[in-house]
Amino acid sequence: ATAVAAAKTMLGKTKKGSFVTWQCQQDRYVQFKLSEQTFKFDPNRIYTDAGAAATLDINGPLTPQALTALRAVAQGFTTQYVDGMKLVVALHNNTDGGGLSIDSYRSGGNESANTKLVHRSKNWDPDDFFYTTSQQIYDYFSQRNFNIVLQDNNKVVDDGSLSVYAGKKGIHYLNVEAQHGHQKQQGKMLDAVQKLILAQYQ
Repeated sequence: ATAVAAAKTMLGKTKKGSFVTWQCQQDRYVQFKLSEQTFKFDPNRIYTDAGAAATLDINGPLTPQALTALRAVAQGFTTQYVDGMKLVVALHNNTDGGGLSIDSYRSGGNESANTKLVHRSKNWDPDDFFYTTSQQIYDYFSQRNFNIVLQDNNKVVDDGSLSVYAGKKGIHYLNVEAQHGHQKQQGKMLDAVQKLILAQYQ
């Protein structure tokens, strides 16, 4: 995937940090078996109780045992890779003209209720944008004329995503969202992230 290639390039340059990815067979969803039942979930909807229950329910059976198992996985992940960190950077890819873009977060967009501020740049494709829980990060990238969204941490709908979890915990979270195939663009965005880290997170 574009995000994986971009992350490996960045780590190759910096020789610092770690990169964790969910390996799925066909799409973004993960399946597991418990007591002869198969359960399915979205790996970016498991970081709160409400989100984990909802993703199991939407994608198949929801049982107390499955919810307990899924929350244990999520808590293991956040304990090791998120809690206590100064900055967590996520990488996602979207499709051209399909679903998520910077315009999804502007007035009238389907994500506008979750949004505090949006900066839309004419220099960047609307599918290539940053998403953050931090006013500090928003200011940094908007001043440099990148597409960027600031999540409203007080009003955001609890869908169980990592950004919601980070917002609740006061953790600085930054998603580098780019269109599939835009490896060059996502690479430039990650170069900008590296400069941010050197300037503000050393």
